[in-house]
Amino acid sequence: MKKLLCTIALTLSVALFAAGGNAQGFKIIGSTNEVGPIEVAPQATASGGFAVVSPWDNTEPVHLQIETLEAFVETLTLSSEFENKELPPGVLNRLTTRLSQGSGLGVIEHIDYDPTTKHIFGAPGLKLKITNHYTTSDGSPAFVLEGRDSSTGQMVDMTGRQIAVMGPDGKVRTYGAQSFTAARAPMVVSLLIDASGSMDGHMMTVIRAAKELIRRLPSHVTCKVIMFGGQITDLGNGPAPCELRNFDFSQVKAGGGTPLFAALRGNLQAVNAGRYAHHQAVTLVLTDGRPGDLSVQSSIPPLKQDTVTMFFWLGDKGSDAEDLLRPYADRFVSDAKGAVANLNQYLGVVAENAKRQTVIVIKPLAVGQRQ
Repeated sequence: MKKLLCTIALTLSVALFAAGGNAQGFKIIGSTNEVGPIEVAPQATASGGFAVVSPWDNTEPVHLQIETLEAFVETLTLSSEFENKELPPGVLNRLTTRLSQGSGLGVIEHIDYDPTTKHIFGAPGLKLKITNHYTTSDGSPAFVLEGRDSSTGQMVDMTGRQIAVMGPDGKVRTYGAQSFTAARAPMVVSLLIDASGSMDGHMMTVIRAAKELIRRLPSHVTCKVIMFGGQITDLGNGPAPCELRNFDFSQVKAGGGTPLFAALRGNLQAVNAGRYAHHQAVTLVLTDGRPGDLSVQSSIPPLKQDTVTMFFWLGDKGSDAEDLLRPYADRFVSDAKGAVANLNQYLGVVAENAKRQTVIVIKPLAVGQRQ
């Protein structure tokens, strides 16, 4: 889902601003279909209007440090979007109420919002997360969703569920299970495996877990496997279908330094450009050492975009390398014993989440019509 949270490019007329504005600062004007309350900046735009400032502006990403497998299962999402807790409570309340009342499905407590297409999703008893969106061949917007039980946080089967959707026109529509398909949205999962000398004791465990992940990922997912140690080696010569025959693990040997940032940079360049530019991108980094190429690290933030990056720290707990790496991770598993002993289970959670996502295609419908 190639998007960044940014100022919503709407304008209000000078007349509207003059009627309720405040030249000394910002003024709450009212509600729009997109975000509920809005603020109008006093600086005039080139078109003579005034720029709308989204409540999503100037937020910081939430980096989750995860210490146990149970916590990882509950918090893992394949989306790098900001959490809705970043929204003002008043905005959340109005949007959830409007979705509940407009859909007729009952009380909806949790919503997710796509700031690019301006669609809002919710369902009773579920926490929905938009993990990707793309456009179908007929031009319809398609969204990849994962659903979790509101009480337990566990991934749920969407069979028999109904979802309320509010589009940029402000109209609420209800989509039933017949609208869903098994996830076939484009996705690329990258494995970046530390093959430096310090990984020698972990290498067999890591390779077994990597192979099992590739076996378990759905057939529509593309995989990329990079080993970094004495040299950086792409085991598949680029992204390839997630089948073991496409990746030659026999050439893997532990030795050399830790060019982690160079490997990460190369991967991000590959998955965020060209034919993979609109893929949902997930990068898993397995390492136990301090990167030896610190001169490269400043190149990472501009390349990351919305790639979901998960670090599995297999080294000693409390190492200063943890603090160095954590800012580049959306999810950081740092429990040394748990990360090694349960690595296969951790990566299995990623595979299951990829399988259990649901695709919903938004077609134009009459208000109140159920698809």
